[in-house]
Amino acid sequence: MANEQHIGWLQNGVEAWNAWRDQGDFVPDFVGANLIGANLVGANLIGANLTSADLVGADLTGANLAGANLAGADLADANLIYADLAGANLTYADLAGANLTYADLTGANLTDAVLIEADLTGVVLAEANLVRANFAESILIGVDLTQADTTEAILTGADLDGVALADVDSHRIHSIGGLLDGIRDLKNYYENDDVSFYFRGQSENCPLCPSLFRRNEDSISIMQYESRMLRDIVASHPEEFNAAPSALAQWVLARHHGLPTRFLDITKNPLVALFFACGGYDMGKCYDGVLRVFVVQNSSIKQYDSDTISVVANFAKLSNADQKILLGESIHSIEAGREARERLLQFVRSEKPSFTDRIADTDFHKIFIVEPQQSMERIRAQEGAFIVSASHQQFNESDKSKMVKPRGYTEHLLTVPKGSKQQLLEDLQLAGISRETLFHGLDESARAIKARYFRRAAQAKTKGL
Repeated sequence: MANEQHIGWLQNGVEAWNAWRDQGDFVPDFVGANLIGANLVGANLIGANLTSADLVGADLTGANLAGANLAGADLADANLIYADLAGANLTYADLAGANLTYADLTGANLTDAVLIEADLTGVVLAEANLVRANFAESILIGVDLTQADTTEAILTGADLDGVALADVDSHRIHSIGGLLDGIRDLKNYYENDDVSFYFRGQSENCPLCPSLFRRNEDSISIMQYESRMLRDIVASHPEEFNAAPSALAQWVLARHHGLPTRFLDITKNPLVALFFACGGYDMGKCYDGVLRVFVVQNSSIKQYDSDTISVVANFAKLSNADQKILLGESIHSIEAGREARERLLQFVRSEKPSFTDRIADTDFHKIFIVEPQQSMERIRAQEGAFIVSASHQQFNESDKSKMVKPRGYTEHLLTVPKGSKQQLLEDLQLAGISRETLFHGLDESARAIKARYFRRAAQAKTKGL
């Protein structure tokens, strides 16, 4: 049973308790103690024995429980925000509904622990033992699960947004087969949901930021010139853009020719995404690549002729001042707001004459997946689609710039080790995925041939031929 003297010290308050801890070298003994609803904010409980203790609803914000024995402890609905539980023994502990936001559980043992509906946002679970732990319906946004053992862990209904599945499953992409196995596991997990899968490969882990919103090496942004840039390129090549019947088609064509836009490329083909995660021929070999998997609610997928996408695409043709008015980001008169809305309606009606004022202001703050027309060879070859929004400048969960962020998709990350990139590129070429097949045109063919013969010459030199 618990040490009555220790309980007495603790009942005198956290400040007095911490003073006792600083003075003496002892192991706090609270075995089976009743600490329901106790205020233990910032308490020094390093190495404490709390086996089978009742801590239901206790406030342990910022408490130091490193190495503590909490086996079988009842921590249901407890507050453990920023608590240090590194190396703690939480086997069979009940943490249902507990708030563990940003707690440190590095190396903790949570074998058979119950964490149903717990909030583990930003928690560090690196090297933790999570065997058979129950995370059903819990929040695991941004959790660090590097080298954690999740054998038989229950994740049904858990929010895994931003979690690197490569760390969860120790599944780093070293082969095409390994990638397909990982995606197959994800599809099995979501088999009962009305979703579709899209992918994006990046040669290193960087923000999901469309080219329009990226700054150059001097930290200069050109986003305020969005509509002018489109107008200039259309004026320079009218014959090409005359064949683009809508604002979306114009933006896609401009994007194809390298103009910065708010449209972020994704693909329905995981092998295409893997090619870009490997960096192509000569880019990004010094970093681990990232393959992002987007599990998209089908209700968030819009086709090229969608009225909603027509509104968003034409929104991008407005002046920066009008955009800010419609997003509520500038102080303006009622008349100015009415005029900005009317200009947007005029743009939309130029491609959809029968369009009435059905613009939903909430759509300005949503993120959509767009399926464009497969009219361009590159889009067909890459099985391309886009992510787009009127208001968002990044599409990561870490983008805190907007208060309203309905995304309609869940994002998972897979890691492509830098040491595997070259072999993966060679395997992808055997599977018909190369820069030459993804970027049609004479220039790309010449580049591919040059690269091929440079590799052949390097191999010949190595062999002394």
